[in-house]
Amino acid sequence: MFCTSCGNENVSGAKFCKFCGAQLENNSDIAAKQQPRNAPQNGNQTVPPPVTPISMNPSTWSESGVVEEKSHKVPPMMLIGQIALFVIVIGLIIVVLFVSGIFDGDDDSSDRDRAAIENSDSDTSEYDESNEETGSIENSAIETLETTTVVTVATTRVTTTATKSTTVTTTTEASAEEHYYEVVYSKVTWSEAKAAAESAGGRLAEIHSQSDWNTVTSLCSQKGVNYVWLGGKIVQSNSGTYFSWLSGGENDFIFSYSDSYSDWQIENGGHWYSGESSFYDGGTGILEPYLMLWNIDNVWSLNDNSDEALQYYKSIGYVIEYNW
Repeated sequence: MFCTSCGNENVSGAKFCKFCGAQLENNSDIAAKQQPRNAPQNGNQTVPPPVTPISMNPSTWSESGVVEEKSHKVPPMMLIGQIALFVIVIGLIIVVLFVSGIFDGDDDSSDRDRAAIENSDSDTSEYDESNEETGSIENSAIETLETTTVVTVATTRVTTTATKSTTVTTTTEASAEEHYYEVVYSKVTWSEAKAAAESAGGRLAEIHSQSDWNTVTSLCSQKGVNYVWLGGKIVQSNSGTYFSWLSGGENDFIFSYSDSYSDWQIENGGHWYSGESSFYDGGTGILEPYLMLWNIDNVWSLNDNSDEALQYYKSIGYVIEYNW
């Protein structure tokens, strides 16, 4: 019976070709008509020579087509040589370690460590115990070096000197706290924002310079908050109704007594949105007693508003001011 895949002849009744492994059609009619692919067409058919199976190493194939596995035994002398080489390498490593002083029993290395620690102590002062009462350290920045780690915070500088076997930590007083702002994304009323700012150790932010204005508006843009409460509130007195900072400080950036109402408007170089402050909502007549900073058409300006703003604005929050 010939294989229809490789053309080699197999024993009659075989199910698979012993040369290529293809399944043989066990049908007498098909077998009678089947002939090798390379057989001549003149009727004198000859059987082609068997096809040698393809193998990565043909010498491992037996006549039956089964791969003969050859054992690879390591000669005894080679094994002994490898063991001897391993022992020599281990011995050389031990000799090098002793020569370098790793296993030396003296205390020279520990003495050097102690000297390094004493030198570091001379550059730092004693720990300020008042820091234990603060309970937390905020706005810390950590810088890691090869052998020294320096942690700098707003009120305390912590210096850690690491040696081979000992770590000593000392602290010194840092420079005065810096003035900065924090933008908080939170859908809260003006009164809730004021309480949260004071609870965080700051106050609801006030703006008293162009630098402050630029800083606050930039932080709000980065945070993606377009409506934020500020620390300003309406004042109603015998002299009139106006806005003032909660601290009672100068009303710069809100208004100036020497300026006219039109000078407060942003289109005239002021900081109020056009037509503000109105003190009342034009549609509902609700009093708008709180100061808000908002972003309209990518332009930041001041506006008076009420807690009703929570119903209309999604991106709302407040600004905390620290160390004013």
